[in-house]
Amino acid sequence: MTVTTVLALSYVMNQSGQTVAIDTWPATAGGLFALLSPILGWLGMAVTGSDTSANALFANLQQTAGQTAGIDPTLLVAANTSGGVVAELASPQNLTIAATAVQMPGSERILLRKVAGYSVGMPAILCVLVCLQSTSAPSWTLPWPPRRAGCGPCGSRAAVHGRCRPADSPAAGHPGRRRAR
Repeated sequence: MTVTTVLALSYVMNQSGQTVAIDTWPATAGGLFALLSPILGWLGMAVTGSDTSANALFANLQQTAGQTAGIDPTLLVAANTSGGVVAELASPQNLTIAATAVQMPGSERILLRKVAGYSVGMPAILCVLVCLQSTSAPSWTLPWPPRRAGCGPCGSRAAVHGRCRPADSPAAGHPGRRRAR
């Protein structure tokens, strides 16, 4: 029932333009919004109890705020999802499922004590990483080589050098592999 209610709320908010109106405030933070983006996903998961619901609620907000602030919207939506996944460590539903799975009902508080540090520490690391990725500084954290438009899905270095083959051709495949003769 909760998931359905949250999904209905997110649908109404997205279709009525409420998330776009809300987006103007976080977008004023500019590049620093990337630092806060995973926290928004973490809070969404904590409030809704579901990463899917948190994504439905905040993904449009993250995307629009990213476009307004000049940050890659894909990075912010991914940060939202990652923040939500980290929050799942300490979610009451998952703690109950874990305690029941090992036939130790009532041990949720023990599990919470063990994972609470991770659930707080990992988002902090994630915030710094996303903030760095929103700048051009850490090229080592981004997938290499970048794929150009029209290149195949393999993402090999051939894409950078312009030797891409159409995916449906008989010669398609990874350029590093030798074809049987």
